[in-house]
Amino acid sequence: IERVADDGGEVGDGKGRGSEPVAGNLSQSVLFGGVHRVCTTTDEAEVPLAFGAADFSTENFLKGVKWAPDGTCLLAAADDDRLRMYELPGFGVDGIATAADGTLPRPLSLAFAVSEGETIYDYCWYPGMSSSDPASCCFASSSRDHPVHMWDAFTGELRCTYRSFDQNDEIAAPYSLAFNFTGDKLYCGFERCIRIFDTAAPGRDCDKVALRKTRRSKHGQGGIVSCMAFSPDLSGLFAVGTYSRTLALYYEAAPQKAVATLRVPGAHGLARSHAHQGGITHLRFSPCGRYLYSGARTDGTLTCWDARNTGLPLFNVQRRISTNQRLYFDLDPSGRFLAAGSQDGLVDVFDLRAAGKKPRFVIPNRGDGDLVAWRCDCPARRQRRRGHRRAVG
Repeated sequence: IERVADDGGEVGDGKGRGSEPVAGNLSQSVLFGGVHRVCTTTDEAEVPLAFGAADFSTENFLKGVKWAPDGTCLLAAADDDRLRMYELPGFGVDGIATAADGTLPRPLSLAFAVSEGETIYDYCWYPGMSSSDPASCCFASSSRDHPVHMWDAFTGELRCTYRSFDQNDEIAAPYSLAFNFTGDKLYCGFERCIRIFDTAAPGRDCDKVALRKTRRSKHGQGGIVSCMAFSPDLSGLFAVGTYSRTLALYYEAAPQKAVATLRVPGAHGLARSHAHQGGITHLRFSPCGRYLYSGARTDGTLTCWDARNTGLPLFNVQRRISTNQRLYFDLDPSGRFLAAGSQDGLVDVFDLRAAGKKPRFVIPNRGDGDLVAWRCDCPARRQRRRGHRRAVG
C-alpha cells in the first residue's frame, strides 16, 4: 500500500456529509439508445413516468440512470457528456406517491444539469444521501482526462475534486467509482490499481493499492478495474471486477491483499457452459451480504457466488446479450428476485429460491430491456421501480 502525498485540495462551499447509510438497495441501470421511460410501481397502482423529449434525441441518447439512495430523484447520464438530475412528480421526501391516477407517462421534472468536459466513465451517489439532510445530498462523477468531481445534488454546484496523477504527473481519470458502505471513503478504479480517497479530504491525498505489480506478473488482478461492490453487512468486504475477467474479494482494513480470488469459469479452463466470455461489467451483493452476483459483456451468464466459500459458482442464470453494452441487473430488497435486462427487449425476473432458475415472468418492452432497477425507500413500505429502454420513432 502506497501513501500519496498531498499538495492541497480544491474545496467548494459544501459542508460535512452524513454518515448513516439508507436501508435498501441502490438501483442502477444503463441505456444505450433512445429510451426515455421509467415505470414506478407502488402498492396502489403503477405510475408511468417519462423523461422530457426535449432533453434527448437519437443523436444525444441516454446512457445511464441511477436512483438516489432515498428514492426521491434520478441521476441520468447522456452522450452529450452531461449529468441531469430529475425529480419525481408527486413524490415527497418519504418516496410515497401522492397521486397515482392517469395512464399516460407523467414527465419527470428536470432540476438541473451539470456538464463534464469529456466522456463520462462512471458516477455514483453518496450512500448516506437523504433529502432531509442537504449536506449529504451529493454524487461523484469521473470523466476522461478530468479529476473526480463531487457535485451538490440540490444546486448542481461543484463541491470539490479528487485528483489522481499518472507517472507523467498528468491528471488520470478512474474508470470506475464506488463509495464504501458508510460513505467515508471513495474508491477509484484504474488499470491494475485502486486509489482510495478520504471523502472528507478532497485533493490528491490518497492511498494507492496495487492489484498487480506489473503487466507481466502472474499474481494479482490485471487489467482495468471495471466495477466494484461493497457488502452491506458492514464487514468491510468488497469485490473488484476487471475487464480481464478477474474477480477478487478484499477487506477495507487490508486492501493490499485479496482474501479470495474467484475463479471466473472459462478463464481457468472450466466448463464452457458456465463461462464468462467477456470482461466483468457489474457486481452486486445480496442484501444479506452472503452472495455475490457477477455479469459480463458479450456474455448472457449471470453467476452467483458464495462469499464465504468461493471455490466454484453456486449457480448461473441466463439472459440474452452478445454486445459490449454494460447491461445492469439488480436484486429486490429481500434478495429473492433478480431482474435482468436483455438486448432483445425483454426484462427477465428470476425467483432465486425456485428450482431450475428459469425466469418467473418476463416483462415485454419495445427496444432493448437494458435498464433494470429495484428500489426500497423505507423498511416499512417497499416500493419497486422498473426502467427500460424504448426506441423513439
